[in-house]
Amino acid sequence: MEENKDEKNGTFDLYIPQHPAIQGKWGYDANNNFSIEVTYQSTEGNIKISATENADGSGLLNYYLNGEVLISARWNTDGSGSCTLIRF
Repeated sequence: MEENKDEKNGTFDLYIPQHPAIQGKWGYDANNNFSIEVTYQSTEGNIKISATENADGSGLLNYYLNGEVLISARWNTDGSGSCTLIRF
């Protein structure tokens, strides 16, 4: 794991024997919203999971396969939200 000097963002690599490397990056923006993105190569293709939690508690999570969003979830500050299965 590598963290920038401002401690507001960084990157990481996760190595598991006999599996492809998992890479990620994370950070806070100027409004204190947190985001993380994880990528790895699977037998199905390139996988990416990205999530953002806003400072107010709302957020978004997307699951991608080969650049196409397959699942998208959103939540509001009150905990309500939705999950959309775009293609599976």
